[in-house]
Amino acid sequence: MNHHILKCAKKPRTIDPTQTILTYPSVEGSSLGHVSSKFDKQACRKSLSIFMVLDEQPFSAVEGEGFKYYSKVMQPQFTLPSRRTVARDCFQLHLDEKQKLKAFFKSDCNRVALTTDCWTSIQNQNYLTLTAHFVDKEWNYQKRIISFTIIPNHKGDTKNNNYEWDDGDGKCFHMRCVAHILNLVVNEGLKDKHLSITSVRDVVRFVKSSPQRATKFKECIEFARITCKRLVCLDVSTCWNATYLMLEAVEKFQAGFDKLEYEESSYRELFGKGSPHSSDDWDIVRAFCSGVFVTFRFID
Repeated sequence: MNHHILKCAKKPRTIDPTQTILTYPSVEGSSLGHVSSKFDKQACRKSLSIFMVLDEQPFSAVEGEGFKYYSKVMQPQFTLPSRRTVARDCFQLHLDEKQKLKAFFKSDCNRVALTTDCWTSIQNQNYLTLTAHFVDKEWNYQKRIISFTIIPNHKGDTKNNNYEWDDGDGKCFHMRCVAHILNLVVNEGLKDKHLSITSVRDVVRFVKSSPQRATKFKECIEFARITCKRLVCLDVSTCWNATYLMLEAVEKFQAGFDKLEYEESSYRELFGKGSPHSSDDWDIVRAFCSGVFVTFRFID
């Protein structure tokens, strides 16, 4: 019986985990060759963690039926871990990369520049990051986020309270950021245009508030014979570049908004008898966009 089992063609074969598999990589400028590869479970788990981090995927992505099917086709020997295991692997990847970065800063890096940045997410939460900029041994520019935290607001005092600075006995110095200075200049200019920008933001919020209103606005655009294929977008009020993108898109649809005011009763009821925006507001928006365009391109 044992002799028959070893030779029976119908018996399912057990794959030896130590057995290597021949693959045929395609390399430009060279012919196909036989390469022996061995299944490595830990390497697959690490690659999965890198994929989750780089593409900003939720941990639940590994539980999707489509991803399970894709993984099974690509590597049948690899069993997908649970979302909790993936979360632990990603955290371990963070710790490993953190140790590598510390070792690099300690031994191979002569100079590091630190910058801070803050923004508001779509959930209206304020974030602050500390980024290290440096040049590696191959003279390539690199940057890494070395700290990340939630803050109550964007004020300068809040930043100072979240970080303790040590100037290294005078060896470190503070260099002004050109982009930050330009941001301050543009934000100062926004204060004078606050009322006009707010009125335009309100009408965009009205259009984006429901699918029915968005459909009605599209009909008004078609009636006004506006050929622009772009869509209006709502900004984040604390980011002037997002405000610029909103205004730059909206000003092309002035005729559509005028038609919407005439056609939509809820539009008039929401903003009262007076129009939420005037012709002067649109002129101010266009002047702002033309003046800030160069600054936006420089920072972008």
